[in-house]
Amino acid sequence: MSAAYDLLITANETNHHHGVGIFLQRLFGTGPGFICLRSTTMYGGQEPFGDEHLELKSRFMNTTETEARLKTLLAGRTIRRILCVPYYRSEFVHAIAVKKLTGAPLCTYLMDDQNVFAPHVADHWVAELLKNSDLCLGISPELCAAYSHKFGRPVHLLPPVLEKQELLTPCYWQPVTGEPIRAAMIGNIWTASRFQQLRKLLRDSGLHIDWYGNGPQAAWLPDSPEAWESDNIRCLGHLPEEDLVASLASYPFIIVPSGSLDKDDDNIAFSRLSLPSRLLFLHGRTDTPVLVLGSPETAAGRFVTALKTGVSARYEQSDLRKKLHTLTTPRIRQEMRRNVRAAAGKLSMENAGEWIWQSLAAKQPVPAPFHDSPAFTSHGTPAWIGRITPARPRNTHPTPPAAETFQDDHLRAFAHIRASHWKLLTDSGLPVPASDQIELTQLLQWIVFYLLKRALPAGGKILYLDPHPPLWLAQLPSSIVCYSPADIGRWIKSGFALDAVPMHPLGIEKNAAPAAPEKFDAIVSAGWLNQVTTPVAMEEIAAFFAARTVTHGLHLHACPGVLNRDYFWTGPAHDYLQKRFRIQDWPVIDDILNEQDLYAMSERAYDSYWRASTGKPYAEFGQAIGLTLAWRQAPARTTWNPAASLRRWWGALRPTPVAAHAPGVS
Repeated sequence: MSAAYDLLITANETNHHHGVGIFLQRLFGTGPGFICLRSTTMYGGQEPFGDEHLELKSRFMNTTETEARLKTLLAGRTIRRILCVPYYRSEFVHAIAVKKLTGAPLCTYLMDDQNVFAPHVADHWVAELLKNSDLCLGISPELCAAYSHKFGRPVHLLPPVLEKQELLTPCYWQPVTGEPIRAAMIGNIWTASRFQQLRKLLRDSGLHIDWYGNGPQAAWLPDSPEAWESDNIRCLGHLPEEDLVASLASYPFIIVPSGSLDKDDDNIAFSRLSLPSRLLFLHGRTDTPVLVLGSPETAAGRFVTALKTGVSARYEQSDLRKKLHTLTTPRIRQEMRRNVRAAAGKLSMENAGEWIWQSLAAKQPVPAPFHDSPAFTSHGTPAWIGRITPARPRNTHPTPPAAETFQDDHLRAFAHIRASHWKLLTDSGLPVPASDQIELTQLLQWIVFYLLKRALPAGGKILYLDPHPPLWLAQLPSSIVCYSPADIGRWIKSGFALDAVPMHPLGIEKNAAPAAPEKFDAIVSAGWLNQVTTPVAMEEIAAFFAARTVTHGLHLHACPGVLNRDYFWTGPAHDYLQKRFRIQDWPVIDDILNEQDLYAMSERAYDSYWRASTGKPYAEFGQAIGLTLAWRQAPARTTWNPAASLRRWWGALRPTPVAAHAPGVS
């Protein structure tokens, strides 16, 4: 009988290069008895944790293929328990599939938010994973409350506890007259803009910091450590733990950076819901007070406020100066240090990994020291929890029957082309080639035509963007008049200028066709949009769309995409226009991967039309799929004009003169 293993499902290698890896090693040591299954490789495969290491890059695989690959990977292995620490969509899919394949008890431990404030994983995946989990854990009280509220499933707390209680190193800082205040900082700055804000704050306030750890190595930070020294930042790198603790005790306080929770906060998910493990580390090793840099309503700010072991300061000079005074006032400092010493014992737990397994067996948390910590019991649920929208079920956007009245929402059923759409075209009597012979952009042209007729039943004047007339031109009903730029190359070079080239009618004698309108009832394309690739060109074509389409007019654009095991590709204009015109709830890559009826150009058609230009065999190139993007032109926004408003107001007050009738002529 083969040995039974515990399966750890994570995004990347479990090692000391990132916080999740460090904490997992704190929980389970070197991970004996674990098989590790990761979704990506970020550290060259360096993974000292566990007995065996597997990788499945399933980011662009559909769920059926992912299940099949997992079944093969785990063949011959007995899985007794599963611990999933999800980050990307892949880990959610892997855990659900492995639970289904093995039936082993599953614990899901949420350490990062990828749904509530960072909407990177769809609601239905999170809901399904939590539903299939025998125990759900979260890293902070705020994260537990947010996910419990949104998904209706209890998520229990397991903070990033320490392995064991240590003797605290006393803070021995003493003020020196005439010297600027110098504090330690430990932690990461997650964005370049936040770092620039920190640099200015330090320059303006005169505060100096020594930055410990690997945070300064982040690739997104501008300039160099040498340049930062002029902003009062000195980088001291990574120290062995004992040396680090001894050094930290020499400062008046330790800064832990967090977020501002305002319009400038570019990582709300981290600020709201992540409890940095370094906070518990600091409270368990030295009684030096803590300054959380950011809003007091961040998870980190709420932690030190509850324990009264430090303060929070906003990224504002006036607030920081007040908090510096607080942190250097002897009476207050002594009180904070006493509070750290009182709190430390509840923030460590020996054999925390075994606590997870015992709780999993009981399907609920067993008693733990942190359950009695004021950090997690003394403050209630934040008010903003109640404003979180409950999870929405997955909308499959079924294709509307031909007899059903077509609604704008039905356009979403064609966001990615389904195999059944080809039959829809043939059932409509359109002269479409066989499904295994049709080239992808030909199919997209017919899809556009079908949708155009259904979404524009009253007809109208449309602009078709392509250097060649559409295949369906002869099929156009008389109620639709189609125009196209007379010289599309010159039009492109002009930056899509409104009057650069005339818009000529297609399929009608020029003398018999009405003149091109100032604004069209619809602007459509099938494949052409992928030629718009630069930021400037995308901005220019968006401006043209807005200027030359009537209010509530239709925009309908189809374009090819490629779904490969290693990537998903379509032209950048597809994503840009979706954001630019705020197209809400449009199906995304997750919907494509879930689609059981996804259309892909056949190998026969690929070899006939595409292989000569790509130079790759069908299996290597990936699936050539079809996408569409559709929206209605929103009404133009009116700009408030004070002078005009005043004139209207004055006109409303003035009496309206009544014209005298001319005398009648007898």
